[in-house]
Amino acid sequence: MSKVFRLFQDANLEHWSERSGAYNQQDIEKIPTPDGDETTKEPTSIPSPFARIDLIRTAFRNVVNKKQLNKNSVYTKMVSDTLDLIEMTFNKSSVNQISFHYWDKERDLENLLSSSNPKHQLYGKTLKLYLDQDKEVFNFDLFKGFYLIKYNHQVIGGTSPLTLFFTTANNLSSIDLNFHGSDKLFDSEYCPLYNRDEEFQKYIYRLFYSNSSLKSKMKDFYDYIELSLEELSKINHSLFEEIHQIKSEGQQNLIDLNTYYDDLDTGISGQNIDVLGVPLKIRRVKQLASQIQKESDFLIDSEKFNSIYTDELLPLVLQNSYNTGLNYTSFSAKWNQNFKVPYYDSENEFNKRTLPNTATQYPYITVSDFLEPYIFNFEYPLNPKYFNGNITRNVNNNISDFALPLTRKFFDFFSIDDLLNKKVGGLPMLEMKSFVDSIDVILRIPIKSQNRFITFNRRYVNKGPLTADQPDLINNQGFIERVNFSLGIFPFVKTNKRFDAHYRIGIYDFGDIDVKAQFIDDKNETVKKVATKLRSNKQSDFIQSEYSVVENEFDYIDVSLLNRHNVIVPKWTIPSNNSEVFSFAIDFGTTNTHIEYRKGEDEPQAFDITKDDIQLEGTISSDYIEKGDVDTETIMMVRLMRLELLPGLINAETEFKFPTRTVISYAETLNKSVANYALADYSIPFQYEKLPIQKPSIVKSNLKWANINSDDIQVVKVFLEELVFLIKNKILLNNGDINKTQIKWSYPISMNNARLSKFEGLIEGLIEEYLKPNDLPKRITESIAPFQYLIKKEGISSLDKPVASIDIGGGTTDIVIYNNDVPQIITSFRYGANAIFGDGYNKPSSSNGFIKTRSKIDNILEENNELDLQAILKGLSSNKSEDISTFLFSLETNKNLNDKNVPLSYSAILSDSGDLKTVFLFYYSSIIYHLAKLMIVNNLEAPKYVTFSGNGSKLLSIIDNSRQSRIINEFTKLIFEKVYAQNLAPITIKQYKNPKEITCKGMLYSTTELDVLKLKYTLLGDKNNSKNIKYTEIETVKADVLEETTDFINLFFDLNKEFSFKDNFEINIDKLNNYREYALGELKGELLLGIQNKLDELEGELDTEISEPLFFYPLVGILNSLASHISKN
Repeated sequence: MSKVFRLFQDANLEHWSERSGAYNQQDIEKIPTPDGDETTKEPTSIPSPFARIDLIRTAFRNVVNKKQLNKNSVYTKMVSDTLDLIEMTFNKSSVNQISFHYWDKERDLENLLSSSNPKHQLYGKTLKLYLDQDKEVFNFDLFKGFYLIKYNHQVIGGTSPLTLFFTTANNLSSIDLNFHGSDKLFDSEYCPLYNRDEEFQKYIYRLFYSNSSLKSKMKDFYDYIELSLEELSKINHSLFEEIHQIKSEGQQNLIDLNTYYDDLDTGISGQNIDVLGVPLKIRRVKQLASQIQKESDFLIDSEKFNSIYTDELLPLVLQNSYNTGLNYTSFSAKWNQNFKVPYYDSENEFNKRTLPNTATQYPYITVSDFLEPYIFNFEYPLNPKYFNGNITRNVNNNISDFALPLTRKFFDFFSIDDLLNKKVGGLPMLEMKSFVDSIDVILRIPIKSQNRFITFNRRYVNKGPLTADQPDLINNQGFIERVNFSLGIFPFVKTNKRFDAHYRIGIYDFGDIDVKAQFIDDKNETVKKVATKLRSNKQSDFIQSEYSVVENEFDYIDVSLLNRHNVIVPKWTIPSNNSEVFSFAIDFGTTNTHIEYRKGEDEPQAFDITKDDIQLEGTISSDYIEKGDVDTETIMMVRLMRLELLPGLINAETEFKFPTRTVISYAETLNKSVANYALADYSIPFQYEKLPIQKPSIVKSNLKWANINSDDIQVVKVFLEELVFLIKNKILLNNGDINKTQIKWSYPISMNNARLSKFEGLIEGLIEEYLKPNDLPKRITESIAPFQYLIKKEGISSLDKPVASIDIGGGTTDIVIYNNDVPQIITSFRYGANAIFGDGYNKPSSSNGFIKTRSKIDNILEENNELDLQAILKGLSSNKSEDISTFLFSLETNKNLNDKNVPLSYSAILSDSGDLKTVFLFYYSSIIYHLAKLMIVNNLEAPKYVTFSGNGSKLLSIIDNSRQSRIINEFTKLIFEKVYAQNLAPITIKQYKNPKEITCKGMLYSTTELDVLKLKYTLLGDKNNSKNIKYTEIETVKADVLEETTDFINLFFDLNKEFSFKDNFEINIDKLNNYREYALGELKGELLLGIQNKLDELEGELDTEISEPLFFYPLVGILNSLASHISKN
């Protein structure tokens, strides 16, 4: 037990006793301390219940008298503990387990004296005795009561009329508290006032300098703080000057006390604590925070946080074993490397946290705030277009990469640019080091102290399946989570215009648990998804694809499985200069669609995506796939991304290029009753007819001439929308000015006004939505465009004689007759190449005569082990005939076949098809015959040139594959001579290697706009060349149409007499009469089918003028029937 000291050494007392007079100073100073000041045991005294209060005052007096503020003595201990208790109450808002209990001198003393318990009465009398006799020495006359202070339910001290507070003699070292990382309270290292927190010192001086009664009634305490001030001037002169200024302000300090501090209360508002009538104060939380913000070296160095969260406190960043003694919470509170910082703090709200090794509530950041418990391990190396965390591998042959185990909170403080480029102490902010069964993640966080940083380390280890134990965050353990998914982002470009973006992000997943993604912007806010679309699912396709439609720019992706999160950071392509002006021309065709573009005044070229302007980047790189030795699931993810989004490259050097098939792909399960999106629900399958479609999908073709109902409008819209996406990204990735972009698009002259208006509105709406150009897109009829190219680049001129330009598409054929290099007559009719290769008027594809030639193609593919292409051909067997033929023609330019030098040409096979060539010759002759009729009716001399464009014009090479086209030149001239009934000058046929491209190139060269409606001329194709006939009057011209088509059929077969079909076209002439009779026999029926087909399309709107030649109506059906007939025979 404690040593007992008594005033009178020979006293033999067992109880309280009376004495005459109060203890005076001399009496107290006679109390001996046998061990001197060096004793570590505090003295106690039995004679008075208030001896502890007096001992504390004596301690202050003794320290002052000996001027030993920092000596290791029993007195400095009592002074230090008292100051600890005062500082503890000053920081009451940071101490959770402190409580105050008031003992009222009048009320509670009277309760003891009037108690029925004799012991209570005796205790009350004793207290009264000392309160009365010591009232002047102890200031009890001014004292209304005591506040006893408890910590964790134990009394540790109370208020004192002599020294503000006193402590009990109990050992208080178990109280594990300090403030701002400074001296631990009630420990064996005694701390004088001048070494304490600066704000606490200023509070003490303000309290005394503003209350003169405290100076006189608590003289020993006041003498102590004055002596402390002298010492302070030696070690912290700036604070000394500040306190000296406080001293000079006198009563201003009363105002400052209320300005800078809050009232110390019992925990109940309004129950304020005072000593001798002087209200005590506590540190305001904001004031404490302000001091930390001003003085701590551990404040996180974050421009982003300061700019976004202007009203928030800037947290400290702390790590274990940090061995530099920087300012922790103030200039006087230094960091100690022995301070323990938890790796994980369960309090998620930073502002509610208590700083480690203190009782101060202030936000701080530790390892688990910035590093996730799990790190996702991919099955493949990450595409260099995505940030790999500066990974280094310490394992041979380990190529797999990881996602970034960064939390969302990290990005409250640092931008993507910081993460990628900021050097912290000359080192990367983030590094990862991969080992056999683990990976170390090192994250360096800059702090306020110049060029210093805090390092967060976490080791992640392999830990089995998802059902494994949770990582031990308390001990800073993380787990590696193997994942089997990939991402694809389209477009891979960022303009820093947050709300002018249109992204499609695909997640391709083989795992058992669905992967979810959130897209986070530069303010670390989640970008709202417009829609999320499931395209493929694991149940039926073994792989799942889900697409997010996002229309705001974002910085990074938060990916999650269950509640486990990681981050994927795209290294965006950011255009640096937007000054280039681009022009684009779109030729949206029934079978194929083409886009040409030019930059400035450069030569037009086919739309392409090169390695310099890749629009789609997946987490799996194309280079990795091309190296081979890649697992099947990884390959499937890439193929699905390329199928449902976009190939990586589209250009002449790859298997994907423009022109491309006019088809759209979507899932069989697509719900068309909800909003649907391009490149989410629908996409252009550039793989179509080139690679197998690996999953159940619907591929819709013949988009342009489908009936215009809501479903057809939707598929046309999403097809065009994807084209506009591609155009926009092309501009951005090549430093173009979106607003200065010029768009031109073509349309067939046969399109009626209502449909043209809808189509124009659709295109204009898409271009305005995504490009917002200064100029509206310009429409140019596909009849006009080709000749603009021929004039500009081929030297074709109609100054001396007319030139006929024929554009054969899949669905339509357009003719423009030029005179003096300006168009004079334009006509259009639905009689494109599909009239040959199609199914007539809805006949079964199995009856198509040309499809039967596919067996030769199949054999060649089988001989060359082209299993993929065989599978495509087999898959097309149920499609329309024109789709099958288009695929067969496409094999001529198939990159894989060309690279292998496989001798496969569908054109060559058809050219050697014997009698089937009759159908091609018949088709060609009907167009030339109608052209000749059109020109002679309009009193035009026969043309000097007949030029061909459009993909359908490739069929001319089936008739005559010589480069100079001598045979077809003569044949064409002969037809003209029969119609004109006179000998004519030579007519030259001009055809080109890439006829589809001519239309787009011509649009880009075109500088004038024409009112083509005024030039449109429809020759009905009846015997009387009728005009202005409506569909309601169609019965009146049927007979004449039959007569005119009969004349043509007879003329065609009679041409053999003057121009041998056998010698010139290798057609067996023995059966020509049979074919003639067959065609004539089918004529009337096919005319009626053609008319009915048109009337059905008009849906009752018959009071409109016939806008296309009736001449071709029966020929569409005859071509199909004749091919079937020839094939059978």
